[in-house]
Amino acid sequence: MKFISGLKNFKNKLIRIGTREPLNIFSILIILGLDLFVLTNLFQGLDLQARQLEAPWEKIPYQCTGLISSLESDENKKQTVLRALDQNLDYYSEIENKFNAALVNNKNKQKIDLKCQEVFDAALLLNNNADLQWLNDDIEELNKEKQKHESAIYQYEKDYDTMLLEDIANQPNQASIIEGKSNDVKDKIRELKNAISTIELRIENIEAKIMESEDVTEFLSILVQNEESILETEKSLKFWYPLKKTGVQFLFLFPLLLLFIYLYRRSLNKGNELLVLIFAHLLVVVSIPILFEIIRLFLEILPFNILADVLEILEALNLIVLWNYLLIFLGVLITIALIYFIQKKLFSKERLYLKRIAKGKCFACGVKIREDLQHCYNCGTKQFLNCPNCKKSTYLKGTNCTNCGFNLKQNKENK
Repeated sequence: MKFISGLKNFKNKLIRIGTREPLNIFSILIILGLDLFVLTNLFQGLDLQARQLEAPWEKIPYQCTGLISSLESDENKKQTVLRALDQNLDYYSEIENKFNAALVNNKNKQKIDLKCQEVFDAALLLNNNADLQWLNDDIEELNKEKQKHESAIYQYEKDYDTMLLEDIANQPNQASIIEGKSNDVKDKIRELKNAISTIELRIENIEAKIMESEDVTEFLSILVQNEESILETEKSLKFWYPLKKTGVQFLFLFPLLLLFIYLYRRSLNKGNELLVLIFAHLLVVVSIPILFEIIRLFLEILPFNILADVLEILEALNLIVLWNYLLIFLGVLITIALIYFIQKKLFSKERLYLKRIAKGKCFACGVKIREDLQHCYNCGTKQFLNCPNCKKSTYLKGTNCTNCGFNLKQNKENK
């Protein structure tokens, strides 16, 4: 109970100077402006702290995993080779500073895992092979021609459908909105489909020629050799990065938290209520990113590491339905917690009683009654008691005695 009482006391220090002086609207706006300013700088500081670490995607870039992630079949290997030939870029490039791009590129290259560098170098070597690029350009031209034929087929098929509807309606040829006959259109569609088949055969032959190249064989060999190592490194980086990120960010946040706690206690001991108000707000502000980072760490590690392993085990044991049982159980617990919070904290009986008393109503049933009545004429509930301190009559459900100001609520809690 002392903890709850301490929280309520701290809350009061956020909304008033001292015990009796509430904040006016202008002071509230000023203190909220300070809160927003400090909070913004805290999150900017957190971002700067996180940038000091090498992120998993900097060590193992997405282009690297993209090249090694599709090697299960010959078709996937072919698509990987063609993708490497199509990419006209510097894999190390990640322009963050347009005024010194070369420096940034060199810095990013130094961050990349050695295995990924080997994969990128092999891809760039393949990309710079003039003979392979010439064959790849042929494929590109044939694909453009194929797309052109497919577009023509789509339009002819629309025309053909229109002609069939006109034939069903016995519409004269001279009244048709499309020139020609349905049989002619059908022949053109057949010719275009045959042309597409020929193009696809030519593309297959060119792709087979590309795959027979010694450079392609060497490229795929390097990908296969480095695949396991790269994926293991990426998995390890993704697991430890959230922990390291939270660690360096807490190194930034905790000194501020300790400083504000010290200044808050010092101001409290010296009785400087204005500084107590300010440092109480700063304590809340610095606690927000700390809580945010803890939640982020939990969400990053638990779902994608621990839960993934648990789900894999359950699936292997054919017990995956237990996961649904767990979700149902958590849903029930969350519902109970929310209802409890709403009923007991946001709309508690104590708050309801005080509102009714302030409006001259019976605290139990809400009927308007005279102040001199000891019991409600509607429900018969007793309205007053004798104050333990001054022995005079005061509201039974009041927080403080209306005569001497004695804290009735705290007295009940202590009992």
